[in-house]
Amino acid sequence: MRKYLSTLALSSMILISACSGGGSGGSPDAAASETGLTAPSDMAIESGDGMVTVTWGAASTGRVLERASDGSYYNLYMASTPGVSAASWSSLPGGMMHEDISSPFIHEGLTNDETYCFRMTYVLDDVESDESNEICIAPGPVADSSGGDSGDSSGIGGIDLSPLVGDSDDDGIINLLDNCPTVSNADQADADSDGQGDACDPDADGDGVADSLVDSLAEYLALDTDGDGVKDFLDNCPTVSNTDQADADSDDKGDVCDPDADGDGVWDGIDLGLIDVSDFGIIVDLGLADSDGDGVNDLVDNCINDANADQADTDGDGIGNACDAFSIIIPEIDWGIILPLSP
Repeated sequence: MRKYLSTLALSSMILISACSGGGSGGSPDAAASETGLTAPSDMAIESGDGMVTVTWGAASTGRVLERASDGSYYNLYMASTPGVSAASWSSLPGGMMHEDISSPFIHEGLTNDETYCFRMTYVLDDVESDESNEICIAPGPVADSSGGDSGDSSGIGGIDLSPLVGDSDDDGIINLLDNCPTVSNADQADADSDGQGDACDPDADGDGVADSLVDSLAEYLALDTDGDGVKDFLDNCPTVSNTDQADADSDDKGDVCDPDADGDGVWDGIDLGLIDVSDFGIIVDLGLADSDGDGVNDLVDNCINDANADQADTDGDGIGNACDAFSIIIPEIDWGIILPLSP
């Protein structure tokens, strides 16, 4: 705590003498007043966080020093402005009187950095002594030996211990003992007993899988995009409603979203409906199947019924060699006509 002493301080304490003539001050060795009483000796005031502590020594009757006993007591007068006295305290800002107090006397609830002034008297047999010298101080957090503010922590040898004894997350548990020092968790729950509180443990249940991944997986497993009652991860048409999950060709793609539901190699839109391609109403099948199984779709195969994966067409007539009756090129005759001959 900070200690405030008057200019008459002896060592680290304040010696308050009797005030001669209306509290104007005096020496500790001065003679007693007309009452034969002097103010308490060695009055000192220490400042704390929002509080002050007043201590004092013995009062004097003019002949012997004695502590207050039956029939005697001490009064403390205070105000938030200088000039406080037994006569003026009630008319001053923040004026207050504490009667019949004992040392040490602690006054709490004060405003930090606001100045308060104090005087004391000694009362014996209803006779009040002259007032002590006035001491004015301002409460505030106590500075530690390193010059820092130790209002919230303590130090050893000037070392700041606030990281250990402070409470960073304000959950009522000091950092040294808190299993989540930066995340408020007054209950200190620790499901997997790994020393890290659930509130800040990325794997609170200790199953080896980060909780964030578990949460994401849970959301994924619960997803039903088309609202057909079948979860997306099981739905063979996750974006098209199909409660029955019909799959005629067993290709794991539901019929309602499978372009070739029957698996015949022809898209259903063409396979199931023939298209009129002439003005004469001739209906032809586009034939997107592969009739000869050579890997070339009938629509572009130059030999639809004869397998010819290489699509060789020596004479370039659009009919593959495999099915072209005349595929040999005859040398030009004078009139420039090419005659096809049988092979």
